[in-house]
Amino acid sequence: MRNSKLKVKLSQTCRKTHRLQLYWRRMRRKRLRKRMQRLRTENWSCHK
Repeated sequence: MRNSKLKVKLSQTCRKTHRLQLYWRRMRRKRLRKRMQRLRTENWSCHK
């Protein structure tokens, strides 16, 4: 009984951390994309 409860709790926390990791990864990717776009536009302006 106690063991199963512990297992459930562990799985829940694992899911939570995983979701957080996914969220942060997504945020980082968005930020990176924005930065890349800005760099590209700057390069374009420089080339022109």
